[in-house]
Amino acid sequence: MSKTQDTDLERRLGTPAEITFPEGYTTSESWKRAQSEQGFLGPIDAGRWKVKLEQGKLHEVLFTILDGRLRAECGCKGYQYGGFCAHIARLWLKWTRCNLAVHDHDTGRTHLHPPAWIRVDDREISNQ
Repeated sequence: MSKTQDTDLERRLGTPAEITFPEGYTTSESWKRAQSEQGFLGPIDAGRWKVKLEQGKLHEVLFTILDGRLRAECGCKGYQYGGFCAHIARLWLKWTRCNLAVHDHDTGRTHLHPPAWIRVDDREISNQ
């Protein structure tokens, strides 16, 4: 990704919230959908993904590392109401299973799984 594209992404993002996992997210409907529904995902660019679950519409999802934090954002209703949705959950699930390459805009590196400094409760990760 070029420096211009990085700057454009940062300008577009402004200060998006670092991804937060709601307490008990592994029992949420979003998490269940992310695990049980077949779907499609593919990169748009170094920070955005196309995600479609079988029971829904195609969504553009921001899922990237910026300023040392995982940033995630989706335009779906689930995200708008709770800050966590099945589309983000699907990307997280794929990433924790080494099936997704996430770009770090600070270092230019690509991470095939969450680096040690990006973690949620280990007990919850082990339940995937």
